Amino acid sequence: MASLTTSFRGRERLRTVSGWLAKRIAVVLAQHKTASRGAAVESTDPFATGKFPLCPATHDVGIRRLFDLGTLLLMLDCRPGDVVLDLGAGPGFSSEMLARLGYGVIALDPDVSSLRHNRRRVTFDARRIEGSVAVTGGIAERLPFASATFDGVLGMNVLHHVGAMKDVLDELARVLKPGCRGVFVEPGLEHLTSTEAQRAIIEHGEDDQAFDVFAFLRASRERGFSQAMLSATLQSALRLLPIEEVDLYISGAHPRPHMTPQGVIDELRQRHAYAMIVREGARAKTSRYPGVLRRDLHVSGVPQACARGAAFTVHADVTNTGDTLWYHTPSSMGGFVTLACKLKTPTGRLVDEGLGRTLLMKDMPPGEAARVSVMVALPPTVLSGEYDLEFDLVNELVCWFADVGNAPGPSFRIAVT
Repeated sequence: MASLTTSFRGRERLRTVSGWLAKRIAVVLAQHKTASRGAAVESTDPFATGKFPLCPATHDVGIRRLFDLGTLLLMLDCRPGDVVLDLGAGPGFSSEMLARLGYGVIALDPDVSSLRHNRRRVTFDARRIEGSVAVTGGIAERLPFASATFDGVLGMNVLHHVGAMKDVLDELARVLKPGCRGVFVEPGLEHLTSTEAQRAIIEHGEDDQAFDVFAFLRASRERGFSQAMLSATLQSALRLLPIEEVDLYISGAHPRPHMTPQGVIDELRQRHAYAMIVREGARAKTSRYPGVLRRDLHVSGVPQACARGAAFTVHADVTNTGDTLWYHTPSSMGGFVTLACKLKTPTGRLVDEGLGRTLLMKDMPPGEAARVSVMVALPPTVLSGEYDLEFDLVNELVCWFADVGNAPGPSFRIAVT
C-alpha cells in the first residue's frame, strides 16, 4: 500500500494550469514521431481538439480532473437551467461538462487562446449539449457581470493564481444570488515545492502561488458568505483501505496518515483542497429548489373497469401542505409539478408510469388548493386483467412526491378488458 500511495503522490504533483499543460503535451507529442507499431503519431493538442481529459495523452491528469469535477458538482447544488460561472474556465473541459448537465454556463478566463478553444469545444458534439456556453474575457478581481447573476460559481485550480483574494471574495459575493454556492478545488501550501510548478514559473512565466484554503475560507466569512466549508475528500488512491485494516481504521490508531483525521486535514491544506462557500441569504424554496414537498391528494371518478387503449377522466383535489412554491410552467429542465399515475400489477410491479401526466393550471404556493381534471389513457398493448392505478404528484426531473416523505398517493383497482 505504501508503494501505491507513493506512486500516486508522484503523479499528483502535476498541478499546473491548463495552458502550460497544453504546451507541454504538444511538445511531447511532437517529439514522438512514431507509435509502438511504427505508425505516425498525430501531433495534436488535446485541448484544442476538445479531447481533454478523456484521451491517452492526458490519461493520468485527466482521471484526476474528472474526480475533481465530480466532487465539485456534488457540492455546487445547482439544477438544469441554472446560470453558472466557470471561473478560470480555460480551454473548456469544465464548461462543456456543465453545459451537458443543462446549465447556462458563462466561461471566464483572461487567456484569449484558451477561450478560443473553449468556444469551439461545445461545437465538436453539439448533440450532447442541452445547456449553453458563453465565453468572455476577464479576471476574478473584476468580474464583468451584474450583481446577483449566478446560481453557482465553479473554479478548478484558479484561485492559486490570484493575488488580491479579498477582492475576489467581494466580487463572488456580489455576483452570486443569495443562498447560492461557490465551489473550488485548489493545490495547497506545498504547491510551489513541486517540480512541475517551478518549471511552469521559470519556463512559461506562470504566476502560481501557495494557496491556504483555511485562510480563504476564514476570509470568506467576513466578506458576505454565511458558510465556509472544507470537504474531507481525498482522491481515492490515498484512501484505499485493505479489508484486514478496517478494525484498525475504526480504532483511530491507523499508522497511515491519510487514514487519520489529522492526516486528512494535512493533505487537504498542504496539497489538494475542496472548498465551498455559501452566499449570505436564502434561496427561495420552489419546485426547482424544493424545501419540504408535501401534498394532500384526493382522486374521484376512477372506473372499476376500462378497455385497453381507452381513456377516462378523473378529478383530483390537490393541496400544497409543504413550504415550497410549485411551478406549473413546463420546462425541458424540469422543476415543475404535474399530476400523474402509475399502472401496476396487484403485486406492485410497474407497468407504466407515464399515464395521465397533467399540468397544474397555475403556480401553487404553500396552503393553496386546486382541482385538476386528469385524462388517463390505458396503453393499447397492456394485457387484460386486474391492475392498480396509483396517483401522485411529480416534481418533474426531480422526484415523485411519494419518494420524499409523503404517504403513497390514492390507489384504485381497475379491471382492464
